[in-house]
Amino acid sequence: MVTKNEIIKTVEDNASTLLSDDCVHISKIEIRQQKRLGFHVAVTQRFICLVRAVAKSGKETRYDIFVKKGSNADAEYRKMVTLWSEHYFKQDKYLIPRPLFVDSQRSLLFTDYFVGENLVNLFYRRLLLRRDAAAFLDETVASAARWLADFQSIHRSAHRIPVPSEMLGYETNVGNLRMLGDGDRKRIVGKANSAIRNCPRYPQTYVHGEYLPRNIIFRGEQICVVDFPDYRIGWPLYDVLRFLVGIDRLVQYPFISRSFCELAKARFVSEYIAQSHIEHEARTLENLWAPFVLTYVRRMYPRHKDIRGALNDQFVSQVLRRLVSWSKAQ
Repeated sequence: MVTKNEIIKTVEDNASTLLSDDCVHISKIEIRQQKRLGFHVAVTQRFICLVRAVAKSGKETRYDIFVKKGSNADAEYRKMVTLWSEHYFKQDKYLIPRPLFVDSQRSLLFTDYFVGENLVNLFYRRLLLRRDAAAFLDETVASAARWLADFQSIHRSAHRIPVPSEMLGYETNVGNLRMLGDGDRKRIVGKANSAIRNCPRYPQTYVHGEYLPRNIIFRGEQICVVDFPDYRIGWPLYDVLRFLVGIDRLVQYPFISRSFCELAKARFVSEYIAQSHIEHEARTLENLWAPFVLTYVRRMYPRHKDIRGALNDQFVSQVLRRLVSWSKAQ
């Protein structure tokens, strides 16, 4: 467990990195734990650290810091430093939090805190305000698609790669779905194999790795994307499919309907294809959803020998129904 004293000591030890030149000393540090839960387990410990410092003129300056605990904090910090060193991410168009420092144990990551609302919260707010769905999706989901297309355009390798091997474990996962009939399993495997086989090779680009609705923060017209532990250069469709599955999972919230999620996904795909610097087909993305979601579901529940232990999960139950429908579609 992270203690407040650990956070305070790290901030004080790195005051020279944090404070501007005209600030003399830190006058107050206030720490609040961020309440943020995942769907099944609590996400890593997260804190908001409010630092007040006194300038030479006597004026007080406030710094908002985001603190996250994780075993890969040091690796994420180094990745963010690499990204931040590129001028793109210092513009309003490509916002990511500025990496500040890590603690002496390399388990706490300190970054700028971007004040705003993530996409999940905005979905809820849209319901409360009864906003028009099309206009809302244009402002949010379409903007998220443009951010991703622009992010991928910053680095695009001439080397083209096939579907990554991590997506090839779906066949075993289908075999573990004993609640499906033999005919359904064979159709799903056959169509997934065809989707993998017919998928073109794509140039390597930046991959965020956790491009999910909860990691996309909006403040007015600005978008800031957070959480970079899995950032790498790799297969561009990973982030697209990850986002689409992230939207699928929102049906577990009682205030988000299945029909609205489908609208959101369609709007994201159409805007991404229109803005991407890589040639894509909506049909390719649609067919790759099945092997990707099977791999993703299996990773979500590693403690189960098969996926049956998670069938009380609304998302997984829905995935099974959609897989069967998808396998039967022409």
